[in-house]
This record gives sequence, structure tokens and C-alpha cells, in this order.
Amino acid sequence: MKTFIYITLFINLVGVIQATTLSGILVIRGKKNSLNYMVSALLLVLAIAMLNTIRILSGFGNWFLIFQDLANALVFLIGPLLYALVSRAKINKSWIYKNWHHFLPSVFYLITSLILRFIVHQFGIGLSFRSIFQSLMIVWIWNLQTFAYLYVSYGKVKISLSKKEKDSQWLMNLLQWFTVILITNFIVIIIDQYLYPIPEEITLNVTVLLSLVVAWMMFKSAIDPIASAKKETVQITSNTLHKLKKAIEEDKMYRRPSITLKEFSGIIEEPSYLVSKAVKKQYGLSFPELINKYRIKDIIEKLATQEGEALKIESIAYEYGFNTPSAFYSAFKKETSLTPKEFRLKKNSANG
Repeated sequence: MKTFIYITLFINLVGVIQATTLSGILVIRGKKNSLNYMVSALLLVLAIAMLNTIRILSGFGNWFLIFQDLANALVFLIGPLLYALVSRAKINKSWIYKNWHHFLPSVFYLITSLILRFIVHQFGIGLSFRSIFQSLMIVWIWNLQTFAYLYVSYGKVKISLSKKEKDSQWLMNLLQWFTVILITNFIVIIIDQYLYPIPEEITLNVTVLLSLVVAWMMFKSAIDPIASAKKETVQITSNTLHKLKKAIEEDKMYRRPSITLKEFSGIIEEPSYLVSKAVKKQYGLSFPELINKYRIKDIIEKLATQEGEALKIESIAYEYGFNTPSAFYSAFKKETSLTPKEFRLKKNSANG
């Protein structure tokens, strides 16, 4: 049995290290978005659950009992976090205000458990009630609560899969892992309470499955850019391309001085990364290259008119969006292989 305990301790310790490491990577090096923050929070909850198992199996079961209350309370966040994750919720104050009820079971358990612990410690009463409370909340309510969240989450992920949204398959796999954990935990509970008592060393091994989940998430993060700023495969719709072409070719937004990708994206109401990819797909250029190409095109057309012949080249450049002569000269040379002065002389010479 000791060998079995040592193996369990080792696996859970590896799981804790993996979970905290990946959580840190997501926060520090990952994209600053709600998806990464929620995955990071979920990993920390799993790490604390595994750390609690280590505390019990290593002979410190009667030490740091408040940590046990915290760990038990946090497992009630697994369901809500999974649901928020598959819903692609944008976690902010507004979201928390509207969805505070999802956190009630966790808060209720923690407060009630701490109150009961204080009563037992101060007055020596309520020990049996506390045991019944812990057993009822953790064993049954957590399983039922998490099952409910998984059921609803599956529905949302299936819709995402049908729309071929990014990360949908990853989220479906994550839900499948937690379903395995939930079913395993439920079977262990039924056997332990109604058929044959199971030693605590074995019942606690559900957290070994948690460490396997963490190992899988570590593996996926290595081959899938969830934890990094790598380029992701995105769907560029015809609507996005239409708005891009209209803004460039009809509205001539490139004439706005100092226009940036962020400003342009805000005007056509599309994400910056999507606009950048749409520009590349439609024109084969980067956003700055596209802006300069169309500015130079208009300037060349202006120079071909009688009005343009009478104007200074620099004043025309300012009119079409360039802020500095150096930026204009550089862009002009790149597009025509000539300086503006050489271009005008060549044009005048051709006109004889």
C-alpha cells in the first residue's frame, strides 16, 4: 500500500507542477484574453485540489485544515469555469455582476465550513454535523452541480463545432476529460458508501485523473497556440472582404493621415487580426503597404492632370495622407522605382 501511496503522491506532485507552470505561461506569455485567463484559473483550481491530496496522503491530514476547506470550496468553481470557457465569455466586472450566482455554491461552502470549524474548535460541538455537511456538499452536490454544467456546456460546444469556430474541438476534448473524471468519481462514491468501503488512499486517486488532464493540456499547449501569440487559423468571411474593399476602393480611407490598422479596423467594425489577414488574402500586401500603394496610385493620377502639374509634389503628398516628406519619398520610390522629381521629369519628357 505504501508503494501505491508514493506513486499517487508523485503523480499528483507532477500534476501540481504542470498546472502551475502552464497557468503562469498563459498569464505571462499568452494572449491577454478571457480564454487564457479562464484556462489559467481552471488550472490553479486543479493544482489546489491535487495539492490537497498530497497534504492528506503525506501524513499532514490534520494540518492546514483551512486549506482543505479552501480546496473543497474551489472545486465548486470547476463547473462554472468550464461553462464560461465554452461560452467564450468576456470576463469583466459586468460579466461577474450578471453571473454572480454561479459562484454561490463555492462561497456558501467556504463560509459555512469555516463557521463550523470555528464552532468545533471553540466549543467542541457540531463535529458530526460538520462531517455530514462536508460529505453531503462534496460528495453529492458537487457531482450534481458539475454534471449540470457539463450537460449545458456540451450543448454550446456542439453549436460551436457546427459553426467551425476556433478552439471548439479543444474545448470538446476538455469536457470529455472532465466527464470521465465525474463518472469515475461517482462510481467510487456509490461503491464506497453503498457496496464496499474503499480506503481513503484509493478514493483520493480521482485527483490522479486531474493530473492526467493537466498533462494533456500541457501537451496541447505545445502543439496548439492557446498559450502563445502564434498565428491562428481564422475564417475570413465574404462580408469582411466586402467591407475591406468598400473602405479602400470606394470610401478611400487610406487618404486619412496616420491611419493605423487599429483605427481602420474600428471603423469597419472588424478585429484587427482579421483585417490584417483579409488584406493579405485580398491584396497580397501588409496593411501599411496597401495604404501606401493606393496613396501613390492616386498621387500619380493627380500628377497626370494639369492641376497636378502646377502643384508642389509635397503638397499633393500631404493631401493624400502622407505626414512627412521622407515617408512619401520612400513609398513613391518603392512603387515606381523613381523619385517624385524623376517621375515628373520623365512624364514631361514623354509629353514632349
